[in-house]
Amino acid sequence: MNKKILLCAIGFAVLAIGVTVRYGTNWQAIENFCESKEEMAREHGGGEPGYYAQWFDTHKNEYGEIPSGLLQEWLDHDNALASKRLTSVFATVENLKSPTVKQGGRTRGILIDATNDNNVWAGSVSGGLFRSVDMGESWLPVNDANSSLAVTCLAQNPLNTQEIFYGTGEWRGATGPTGDGLWKSTNGGVSFTQIPSTATITDMDKCNFMKHSLTDVNTLYVGTSNGLYRTIDDGVTWTKLVTGNVSGLLTFADGSVLVTMVAGAVYRSPTGAAASFVRINQTVFPSGSLIGLVCLENCRSFPNVVYAWFTNEDYNGEAHNSLWKSSNAGRNWQKIICNPAVGSGYQAYNGVIAVNPTDTLQLYVASVSASASIDGGLNWDDNAEYGHSDNHVVAYFTGEPNWFMLGNDGGVWKTSFDGTYSLTNVNIEYITLQFYAGDYGRWGKWAVGGAQDNGTWRFRSSTSTPLTKVGGADGGYAFISRQDSTLAYAAWQNGVILRTNTFTNNSVTINTTITPPFRSSESKDFINEFQINPADGKQLYVRSGQGIWRTLNRGTSWSRLNDTTTNIGGIMSLAITNETDPTVYALGRATFISFANAATCAPVTTYSNRYLLMSATIRNDAPGELSIDPHDLSTLYYGYTSYSSPSRAWKVTGANTATPVWTSIMGNLPLRLPVYQIQADPIEPNTLYAATDFGLYYTYDGGVTWSKETRVPNVPILNLKFRANADGTASLFAFTHGRGLWYLTVSYMATHEVAEGKLNLSLFPNPSSQYLRVNYDNLPISPPHSTNKISVFDLQGKLICEKVPDGISETVFDTQTFAAGTYLLRLQTNGKEVTKKFVVMR
Repeated sequence: MNKKILLCAIGFAVLAIGVTVRYGTNWQAIENFCESKEEMAREHGGGEPGYYAQWFDTHKNEYGEIPSGLLQEWLDHDNALASKRLTSVFATVENLKSPTVKQGGRTRGILIDATNDNNVWAGSVSGGLFRSVDMGESWLPVNDANSSLAVTCLAQNPLNTQEIFYGTGEWRGATGPTGDGLWKSTNGGVSFTQIPSTATITDMDKCNFMKHSLTDVNTLYVGTSNGLYRTIDDGVTWTKLVTGNVSGLLTFADGSVLVTMVAGAVYRSPTGAAASFVRINQTVFPSGSLIGLVCLENCRSFPNVVYAWFTNEDYNGEAHNSLWKSSNAGRNWQKIICNPAVGSGYQAYNGVIAVNPTDTLQLYVASVSASASIDGGLNWDDNAEYGHSDNHVVAYFTGEPNWFMLGNDGGVWKTSFDGTYSLTNVNIEYITLQFYAGDYGRWGKWAVGGAQDNGTWRFRSSTSTPLTKVGGADGGYAFISRQDSTLAYAAWQNGVILRTNTFTNNSVTINTTITPPFRSSESKDFINEFQINPADGKQLYVRSGQGIWRTLNRGTSWSRLNDTTTNIGGIMSLAITNETDPTVYALGRATFISFANAATCAPVTTYSNRYLLMSATIRNDAPGELSIDPHDLSTLYYGYTSYSSPSRAWKVTGANTATPVWTSIMGNLPLRLPVYQIQADPIEPNTLYAATDFGLYYTYDGGVTWSKETRVPNVPILNLKFRANADGTASLFAFTHGRGLWYLTVSYMATHEVAEGKLNLSLFPNPSSQYLRVNYDNLPISPPHSTNKISVFDLQGKLICEKVPDGISETVFDTQTFAAGTYLLRLQTNGKEVTKKFVVMR
């Protein structure tokens, strides 16, 4: 039996051994990230390699395109408003991680410093650039505030090693995040600035490969999804040399250049100059629509020895097609028998070849899995280890020539050519998981989330095991019951839903399948939304291409909310009110429907679709996830995920009536910015939080004025969950697509500035038993006094009482009638407000 599959079958118990071997075969450390045959089949079967088709459909603009240049526009917009940024409500901002569990996300760029093996840079395709100074034992982010965190390729100037470059934008991935040109460091990779000329070259929003000239300090080559570019003046100007989707690139000491393209084209230039590239072996090399990546690599010690691996785009076949070798820098080639079993290459998504830097006969090829050869490709050993499926990039050490770094959908790994299949996981603090969605537990940092190609993960308030993988394949939506913390749900792609009744156990896997009995004609999204009833964790509601399925008993049985003869198409998002017999809202393209008493009503045969009441400019756009205002169950918030010009943020009032009203709350958010979700603060009315394609925004005035939370990177945030805590605080869980899970806390003791100036407020005595003195200053004392208001709320947001300030500097509240507990007092005046907490004791 294949060693990897055998170990996967052993299960998670092996991980408990806790053995770590730095340079040996490290099975215990990697077992938790090993994928079973079933997981791999789900990830790579059925002709769908990932989320890209769904992402493109929900992000294309009104012209059916993904526009370029928006990232810089959003950054400029945020920078212009920086001086007017509102004081953040968040007391703490934390990127959750584990001191022991190592788990990264999709990685396409790795660079090892040519002068010091300790210095390593790794590029997450949507989480940014990370730097290690200890060969990957620890990592720190480098470019969180830059316009694009979609790092896809890296290069170092061999003639001035202080110059390091990275390119941005992924051509073909699970989410296809666009880039914003090239970035350069002149201080050895400590910091980077954008090369201005590349920001205006549309092709450079998807950079695939980058190589520096070995002969000229000012010459750099960049392979994009639409051609090969060169600069000979250190990035001031660029020339397009060859058209095509670049899949391999090499430069040589004599100035010659080799470049390969998706679909099989191979070009060579003796000088790298414009008009000097000639397509070689056009009638010999394989080419055409069935050829995917053409992976290219040479041997560092013998650079004229070059290998070209032509991969196959057949979804259900092997990635290999043929392997070719040149001994004279690509002038002449010979075909080599190639039969490694490394899985499908599907649509040029993954594939890489490595050549031992000191031995031209030692090869390593990887696609879904990996294989190695010690005789130049004549024979292959398919037991080569790789840590995680879907492999993309390699980088070589100088001091350890048998070792190299491997980047894949599971992050960064150190592996070897030495025949022992040694493997070391070096993902500690490389926090780059791409979450799709998640949910919180009832206390602390308990949460669950589903990630691209990395399954479902549990976070909890624990010093020993804060992070655990609890589900496989591509994770999707996930929930924890509000009433029973042992009950949790997870999802796989294409609508599969799973359950566990032991979620609080130290060791748990969410693996009981409870998928609705979808009809064969019912379409499901790759990441298919379902929602839990917050008032009853046994109730789930699931969308499909024909309507909504519901279960009232944890998935033991299912029924259609709409009758089986009444199909409802177009639903993309659901929202469930916090009631045992809830209202279910359904939103989509040209769809807005509400279903009252959704738990007990008979299957619906007629319904009112009220989408015509919304603005015609947004009816056919793709909406993000619906959220319900905790202060008013008939008020909804949501955004649009497409890069279109109409407002991307909306509020719906009277959502359960025949005449709901749509109001734009775009305010001063950047134009064309996709908004994935808007959550209302459960304690402070009019305070909203927006998860966007460019980080986290908040507003205190219902969407008139938005500010950026600068402690969270400019990373796509696909899902938000907000929890009111018993101690008067609240917790926001932000599930990012590239930087893992962020945990933010609100103390409600901060001053919220909505205009110039600041309000000072003090409460005495606190705790209170009979009265509460509210002291303040900076209130206007001239009419109209009605602009001043003091309100008291309980922690559920219910208004207890309200006063117009009856003094210049003090107002007194009688608290003898208040129940014992924690309250929030808010002072408002002329667009400014401050909130503080007080306690009533008996």
